Amino acid sequence: MISFAKYYRKLVREVTGSLSALIENFDENAVHNMRVAYKKIRAMNNFILAEFGGKTDIHDQIRILDAIYKNTGIIREIQVSKKLSDRFRIKSDKSLDELFDYLDNRIAETKSVLAEQVRNFDIDGIKRFESKMYLILKEANEKRMFAKAVKFIKKRVKKSEFQVFERSDNERYHKIRSNIKEIYFFFQLLFSKDDCRKKNFDLKPLKKLGTKLGKWHDVEIFLEYIHSFAVEKYASDKLEVHSKYNKLISHLKVRQKKELKKIDHEIIITNNGLLEYLKSLRSK
Repeated sequence: MISFAKYYRKLVREVTGSLSALIENFDENAVHNMRVAYKKIRAMNNFILAEFGGKTDIHDQIRILDAIYKNTGIIREIQVSKKLSDRFRIKSDKSLDELFDYLDNRIAETKSVLAEQVRNFDIDGIKRFESKMYLILKEANEKRMFAKAVKFIKKRVKKSEFQVFERSDNERYHKIRSNIKEIYFFFQLLFSKDDCRKKNFDLKPLKKLGTKLGKWHDVEIFLEYIHSFAVEKYASDKLEVHSKYNKLISHLKVRQKKELKKIDHEIIITNNGLLEYLKSLRSK
């Protein structure tokens, strides 16, 4: 059975290691590694808060990392948007150079802010926090923690299925995407491949759904950057903006609608499979 205490310690060390790497190199791998480790800690923190409540000071400590995480998110989003921009720039004979330069400037500004945040980050403080959490988790009953974690996942699965039927706007898909990430993380944490195989359960559809929601999210963010660029660059001439970027925006919006039609059905099917697997654990 998984040791929650040891795993939490491992995650904190991954974050601190990634932060050290960010000081030296702001490439995509350094940004990606820091964000992956942080998101796992955030998922664990959500569970720990549900389990221990006020016995921890998670909210106070995790704020230390929030600003850094948000800025690495901006860098990651711009890196992805640059790839999308570059793809369209090639197809449209470099007519999107202005947008591409705008993204370059934004990423340079964010890197400057992030570098200062990382240099001033209190590594010793987060290590002290990790030591405290390690002791709290080590003293907990592992079997009880496992059972609580299973209930925690069930709530997340049911929540994401409910969100499918909420009013039709993009916000619900952002919420679903966040839930799917936590669900996938906890399934990997709690259940081995052998556990899943014995119950004829395949985790690949959940991973595939997360990937699709991720690609949808990337395009949504790209559309937001196009809008912010257009407002900043051509605020006095909306017609020029519309004319210059209409083809790109129209293409992306059509693509988004097609993706969402597939995603709603997949969420329901995938969630049903997850719940069936979780119910089957009672027979163990």
